[in-house]
Amino acid sequence: MTEVLFAAALALLGVPLLLSRSGRRIGAAERTRLMAVSLGAGVVFLELSLALTALPTVLRVFHLSGLASVCERLVGPVFGGGQIVGGVALVLALLLPASAIMTSLKCRTRQERLRADPWVGTHRPYGKHELVVLPSAAMVAISVPGRPGQVILSQGLLDALTPAELDAVIRHEGAHLDFRHSRYLLLAAVVQCTVGWFPMVRRCVCCLRLSVEEWADAIAVRDLGTSRPVVDALRSFVFASLSPRVASFSAAETIGERLEALEHGEPRKAPLARLMAYSLVVLLSLGAGGSLVTWAAHARELAAMTPYCPL
Repeated sequence: MTEVLFAAALALLGVPLLLSRSGRRIGAAERTRLMAVSLGAGVVFLELSLALTALPTVLRVFHLSGLASVCERLVGPVFGGGQIVGGVALVLALLLPASAIMTSLKCRTRQERLRADPWVGTHRPYGKHELVVLPSAAMVAISVPGRPGQVILSQGLLDALTPAELDAVIRHEGAHLDFRHSRYLLLAAVVQCTVGWFPMVRRCVCCLRLSVEEWADAIAVRDLGTSRPVVDALRSFVFASLSPRVASFSAAETIGERLEALEHGEPRKAPLARLMAYSLVVLLSLGAGGSLVTWAAHARELAAMTPYCPL
């Protein structure tokens, strides 16, 4: 049973990679949401599979050997079980949520540190957000969530770009704030720090970050009515952003793919591609959920047998 749960979790973690290659016929906003759901579900189901695999080991620690044996027969641990596998699963099951919490706190702290204080630079309203211009010659364009959200630009950026290009950058960063893209980047950071030791997962996290930037590009293009200012502004950036965990127009690792996407334009509607993408995520989630339902049924049997298990 846990083998199915573990396999479904890994498959869900790998879905963003498939969407990045074959999902270009799906809009960036929808693709980003699918990637986020898949990664989030994959991490949750992976944690559950590790916890179930570690359960017999935990029971033995509390001298419930009989109950542990029954648990192994009913649940069926991953990779044949054993004390070593159970111990490793227990360590990972504890490390994953701890790492997720620590990463979330670090991201929140970093966002707070990036916010520009009222006495730094010039501040003016930008819709329901705030536009901040820093007195720096470096080319900087980032969005920082909060109350209010801030679009932070540098004076060097204002001097280097044309008015149309600058408008494109501001609209891009405003889209990050309007659609709360910081949540997706937080998820990407958590997934990378918890299960990023899988090379496939690291690539999928990069796919999610790229999709977030393409979503903001698409909003800027829609508002401007043309992709040319966005393309020209992107070509002006040749360096990395302050942090991959912060939404930034100048994220160097995404510029090449974003330019290619802008050259191809908004994808045509492809109902079959959307159906296949949603079906894949739903089927994998149902497979993992079905294994949990099976475990719940077995757990009732375990509870009934508990009085007969030696302590």
